[in-house]
Amino acid sequence: MQRRIINRADLDTLTKADLIVLSADSPGITELVNAHCVTTGQVWLNVCYVNDIAVWGPLVIPGVTGCWACQRLTARDSPGNTELDILISRINSRYQSPSHGSTNMPAAALASLDVLKYLGGFGSVQSLNRKVGLWTHELRLDEQSSPRNPECPASGSMRASSKSSV
Repeated sequence: MQRRIINRADLDTLTKADLIVLSADSPGITELVNAHCVTTGQVWLNVCYVNDIAVWGPLVIPGVTGCWACQRLTARDSPGNTELDILISRINSRYQSPSHGSTNMPAAALASLDVLKYLGGFGSVQSLNRKVGLWTHELRLDEQSSPRNPECPASGSMRASSKSSV
């Protein structure tokens, strides 16, 4: 897609799909996509990298699995701490982690495998209720658990839908 997603209205214009794969690093985009997908019942998966770690997940099935907001999966700004927010913004404006094929390709391949398993209804989806990371320099897997949280402000009150199952 050759267009920038800036707000929920932009997401509302997207064509309905079986699953959204997010592979972007705009500040706040994962939270924006999560809020949209939880509200609309849209399944989605985040795919990215952290330095030399290929990362995918969690696969979010609204009403069935945990969502991006259920657990703290990344460092976030401290609301109300203006000095810290300014410092974080200054650091982030000058630094970007190197992006290269040896990290991006495993993230894309392993995420694609999970998408195929989910859509095809076979095998074990590795990113259900967790964020998975492949440390490329030593070929080691790591994970962050992301189960449903009944107190989650985004999805805590959702009930499982019959059309979205694991």
